[in-house]
Amino acid sequence: MIAGTARRMWLVSVVVLAVSLWWSGARAEPQVPCYFIFGDSLVDNGNNNQLQSLARADYLPYGVDFGGPTGRFSNGKTTVDVVAELLGFDDFIPPYATARGQDVLKGVNFASAAAGIREETGRQLGDRITFSGQVKNYQNTVSQVVNLLGDEDQAANYLSKCIYSVGLGSNDYLNNYFMPQFYSTGNQFTPEEYADSLIHDYGQQLTILYNYGARKVVLFGIGQIGCSPNELAQNSPDGSSCVQKINSANQIFNSKLKALANEFNTNLADARFIFVDSYGIFQDIISNPAQYGFRVTNAGCCGVGRNNGQITCLPFQTPCQNRDEYLFWDAFHPTEAGNAVIARRAYSAVQASDAYPQLVQGKPQVPCFFIFGDSVADPGNNNKLPTLAKVNYKPYGIDFPAGPTGRFCNGRNIVDFLAELLGFENYIPAFASANGTEILQGVNYASGAAGIRKESGKQLGARISMGEQLKNHRTTVSRIIDIFGKKSLAKNQLNQCIYSVGMGSNDYINNYFMPQYYTTSQKYTLEEYADVLIKQYTRQILRLHQYGARKVALVGLGLIGCTPDAIKTYGTNGSACVDIMNNASQIFNGKLVSLVDELNTNLTDSQFIYINSYGMGSGDLTLAGFKVLNAGCCEADEVGQCIPDLTPCQNRSEYVFWDSFHPTEAGNLITASRTYTASEPSDTYPMDMSHLAELQINPQSSLVYGAPQVPCFFIFGDSLADNGNNNNRRTSAKVNYHPYGIDYPAGPTGRFCNGRTTVDILAQLLGFENPIPPYATARGPEILKGLNYASGGGGIRAETSYQQGDVISLDQQLLNHKFTASRIASILRSKRSAGQYLNKCLYSVGMGSNDYINNYFLPELYPTSRLYTPEQYATVLVQQYSRQIMSLYESGARKVALIGIGLIGCTPSAISAFGTNGSACVDKLNSAAQMFNQNLVSLVDQLNTDLTDAKFIYVNSFGMGSGDPAAAGTRFKVVNVGCCPINSFGLCAEGQTPCQNRSEYVFWDGFHPTEALNVITAARTYSEFDPSDTYPMDIKAAIYFVTNIVVLVVSMLSQSPPVYGEPQVSCFFIFGDSLADNGNNNLLPTSAIVNYKPYGIDFPVEPSGRFCNGRTTLFLSQWEQMTATWTLMMINVVLVISLLQSCVCGEPKVPCFFIFGDSLADNGNNNRLQTPSRGNYKPYGIDFPQGPTGRFTNGRTIVDILAELLGFENPIPCFANTRGYKNIVRGLNYASASAGLRDETGSHMGENVNLNKQLLNHKSTVKRITSIMGLKQLSRQHLQKCLYSVGMGSNDYLMNYFQPKFYPTSKQYTLEQYASTLYKYGARKVVLNGGLVGCTPSSISTTNGSTCAENLNNAVQFFNQKLKSLVDQLNAKLTDAKFIYVDMFGISGSPSDLTAAGFKVTKANCCPVDESGQCLPSKAPCQNRSEYMFWDLFHPTEASNLITARKTYNSSNSSDTYPMNLSHLIQLRL
Repeated sequence: MIAGTARRMWLVSVVVLAVSLWWSGARAEPQVPCYFIFGDSLVDNGNNNQLQSLARADYLPYGVDFGGPTGRFSNGKTTVDVVAELLGFDDFIPPYATARGQDVLKGVNFASAAAGIREETGRQLGDRITFSGQVKNYQNTVSQVVNLLGDEDQAANYLSKCIYSVGLGSNDYLNNYFMPQFYSTGNQFTPEEYADSLIHDYGQQLTILYNYGARKVVLFGIGQIGCSPNELAQNSPDGSSCVQKINSANQIFNSKLKALANEFNTNLADARFIFVDSYGIFQDIISNPAQYGFRVTNAGCCGVGRNNGQITCLPFQTPCQNRDEYLFWDAFHPTEAGNAVIARRAYSAVQASDAYPQLVQGKPQVPCFFIFGDSVADPGNNNKLPTLAKVNYKPYGIDFPAGPTGRFCNGRNIVDFLAELLGFENYIPAFASANGTEILQGVNYASGAAGIRKESGKQLGARISMGEQLKNHRTTVSRIIDIFGKKSLAKNQLNQCIYSVGMGSNDYINNYFMPQYYTTSQKYTLEEYADVLIKQYTRQILRLHQYGARKVALVGLGLIGCTPDAIKTYGTNGSACVDIMNNASQIFNGKLVSLVDELNTNLTDSQFIYINSYGMGSGDLTLAGFKVLNAGCCEADEVGQCIPDLTPCQNRSEYVFWDSFHPTEAGNLITASRTYTASEPSDTYPMDMSHLAELQINPQSSLVYGAPQVPCFFIFGDSLADNGNNNNRRTSAKVNYHPYGIDYPAGPTGRFCNGRTTVDILAQLLGFENPIPPYATARGPEILKGLNYASGGGGIRAETSYQQGDVISLDQQLLNHKFTASRIASILRSKRSAGQYLNKCLYSVGMGSNDYINNYFLPELYPTSRLYTPEQYATVLVQQYSRQIMSLYESGARKVALIGIGLIGCTPSAISAFGTNGSACVDKLNSAAQMFNQNLVSLVDQLNTDLTDAKFIYVNSFGMGSGDPAAAGTRFKVVNVGCCPINSFGLCAEGQTPCQNRSEYVFWDGFHPTEALNVITAARTYSEFDPSDTYPMDIKAAIYFVTNIVVLVVSMLSQSPPVYGEPQVSCFFIFGDSLADNGNNNLLPTSAIVNYKPYGIDFPVEPSGRFCNGRTTLFLSQWEQMTATWTLMMINVVLVISLLQSCVCGEPKVPCFFIFGDSLADNGNNNRLQTPSRGNYKPYGIDFPQGPTGRFTNGRTIVDILAELLGFENPIPCFANTRGYKNIVRGLNYASASAGLRDETGSHMGENVNLNKQLLNHKSTVKRITSIMGLKQLSRQHLQKCLYSVGMGSNDYLMNYFQPKFYPTSKQYTLEQYASTLYKYGARKVVLNGGLVGCTPSSISTTNGSTCAENLNNAVQFFNQKLKSLVDQLNAKLTDAKFIYVDMFGISGSPSDLTAAGFKVTKANCCPVDESGQCLPSKAPCQNRSEYMFWDLFHPTEASNLITARKTYNSSNSSDTYPMNLSHLIQLRL
């Protein structure tokens, strides 16, 4: 297999990822060495010709314009044929069926007509090669390429340069989902579910392609199948209107495919996946046919019947003559003319939407790119300055097309690469040489030796400081205004540009750490100096903002202590680098991140991002192909620059540094790539440059349109909130007809009211200019302000209201919201940004009425009233509701209003149906509602207790509806009859005239309130009229929870102060300056002393040293003290909650996951230890996205898979590589290969991190988390919710007990002590894993390879039994915790179980091993890894790990896990 062996990242400058990075002219060679094609009949070029299939086109008139039939489903060339021409290939890519020998080196076409993503798709047409079959054929081809090129590394390098075109999915709809006579998928899945299933399978096959060398992949979306002649002929009423049902399903698939491309780009840093919007391209052609030369877009050129589409092109049928005027050739496939348009737009993205990410040839993603910086970015501005800091001589520029230009590098610098990635055809010109209109694409102001401070670098001579660079930019802005003629036009241009600012390195290297020239190190500590720099930097950035900058990347300092010059000058004192210099960088960077946050908060019309150069330079650089890390490629002079004209090293791509300070082009390439598309979440913050480029800036307003009090409002509910979601559904619960909407501006919209609903009015009170749109019709960016998912008839229970037809239950509404959240993540270009955005929204959830009206109290249709008493039913409902609300929380909801059930027994329909038996209302219905509401209030309390970073409120609809309505200022006269004449369903009879005095009616129809009552309910929900209206606060207060503390404090101060007889606290300590000083300076030798008049003129004890006429802020009344205390407390709550929210990405089921163990869980902790027990080399990690990481398997470990099942977006990081709070708060992996319970275990293998050390490491982590959260109580609460996995003991047998020559005696550290210590540090949910060591290939080899080593297994079984007993003891002793035991020994199963699971090899290892039992470096492992249980002599394959993890998580077998499985453990509330 070809794993990810391309050694350096690569760049692209066109959509199909193919064009060379150099601007050369015409070339004889194609732009890429090879082109591989996967697809269906749209690109099949003959693979089906010899198959027993109806899906063949090897007869005339197919190929009439190609020179004859070849199997192509067109008159001429297909899309990929045209793309091959555009890529420069002399001939078309051969089909797999005929490709032989050297032919495969230029690529192969594997496409097969009728093929789909699903295996069964197209089977009614006969044989075809499914996507998985095509991928298997490709794997065979890769083997041929390896043989032709000599070895896997050369093949991997070759294949990484190829283009891979993948376009499947059309047949999964045409020849599967929408063909119910042959397939059941249409009944099994909703369109959403089907698309999810397809994308899951698609992703698996793409992963295989990646594992076999694919690095540049183009994913073609599905076109408008509903507009094909065949669908128009069969399903269009007029033969020209497209079939929306099919097109809608196709759009769902495409949106998910686009998201999949984004996911792969995020997770696979050395690859690029591009989504081509075939649907949008088709739509544009059909909407504007004349623009492309087409006259006929709804009929085939060749075919039979209506639209020439009922039967496709028959053998020897005469086609149309004017084929270039037809979009379609036959019933399904485009003509060559149509294919040419699609191919050209895929190749060069004529419109920005044609491809994603937007990398468009000849059309940059932003209009201009301005660069401020030092020598890392200088392109020649210093060339004519009197300075030592200039390099316009050889060997600088040895690899740059123009030779030495003044760049401090052998080739391109970071901003050169960024310019390419942004789509600029030429590099950004230096200010020193920029002329005329070329400044419109941007200017590079960077200057070698420049700093934030004016004096930095002065010992080297002239340079252009940051302040001077800004002056130069002001000059450029004036010139741009002159070019545009209007300041407003220039402003619009400048607002859309990218600004890169990288300053600060010289303020340390050529200032602070040069005490012989500068005094800053005597004046300031490192902390103080960073503060001084950031203050000055802030003023400079704000000036840049004044000049029009709205998209700004602030580049952090790199590892300045690791440069060859730093190491030579200062020495490392045993470290790898100069620690004090790196510490200085980190202090500065920490403050720079805070500045980014501050700027984004205060300048809402802008976006600032931080580039983590320091983090990108950390880690193991050898994994990127570098071999020389601490020396420059060229021989340097005393300044640290290359000596003129001396020959540098030949292997420049293996050097990190070019001279004594600056990276090579190879290093710059990686940094630029990770800046543009972050390969790690820590690379950039809060987004990468590709997303910054796509961000649309509106300079006229802040990012929040109309400034509502929350950015978005999401609504879940039933007919009380439905605003049209049921309109196009098959249900009687819809009201898109008169007289509904009689008082609504847009007329009948589907609202169950005469006018506005409660949520409409709430939206207005919240400040939204327009009502929140219904989910059914919302499109594009409008979803950012929220969506209304409510559906008439919807309930908590899925079956509720089924008699009314197709209504949307709460479960389905929540699924719709998850899709919305993914769409928002796509719009905001980041899951993290979407999560932060959704945290700020308001969520209204009103459900339950129909679960009574249209379920419990309909015994003729539902059994619930026979199964449950009203009390039991309320409990069951709220239990289900609780799970649904938790799902909403996991999707980002943090401000949630839960609407209680109203007086359902007082509706006109209830009174008519049940009678009142002398009461005013139907008591049994109202009693049931009250039971539900009481449980709901308890749920609100529980949620607010358990989810401290959220606020849930209860809205007392029942209470608001009780009593005298006039008390709320109304004049309702009719309270038990609807305003409109009603039908048998209790809804208004269509077309009937309602009452005229609608404002005097409580009810509009048989169930729903009038707008007049909705106004009152909304007003009381927003700002409570009575204390019982909402609990524990109203919506107005809830929306200011966390977001607007000032308003909360002002509100508190406006209330009457209570009177207290005693202080509320026993003591009050004050720290401060003159604002709080009450005499401490009186006896000091200082001029800052005021113990004289007129100070204190209004203070009871005259001048006291207070800097005031009377009392200071902190000398307060008791009420004022309470207010101040609350203010401080709330501010702390805000800070802590903000921190907690930033810790968890994607809302996993537990906030953190800590792992202790050995090589079964180690993910890199041993990589830097002196030990052979390391797995950081090939073939380890061959199936893992990042390649070898230190994991002792081919792919994921058990704990990796468990982390995925728990909902973590990324694997838990290893302790050895963790930096910063963002990693540690979500958990750490401490596991270390060869480690054991006993300290000495595995020591004969070298270093390891035994359990004692792992525990000490965790202790330090706990301290760091406590420091982050500020309070020990908060950190303990956080840690108590985490999951802890402990897997130890195997090595105590394999590498201790059964190794008597090494371990005659030992000191013991028991697992019970270990578990108790974990408990001491906060662990409350702990998994203890039993072992299985006697059946590994290593152990079996001791029994002549036939059976497991019983002596080993018996020993481990004894251990496991003790471990299980320990679980019982711990659970009995520590009642606020829960320990579970996982039986790794039994979970693997019997031989028949293993065979059933797909394992064919259970006693042998997949990779060739050395004498220690580990894989031999770079030796090819087995191909059929999923059939092997063991990877090497000791460790399972990913396939085996997957089974173990899944059983651990959700096994129903009590012997697998005891006393419960992992999924139940995480749900426990302790």
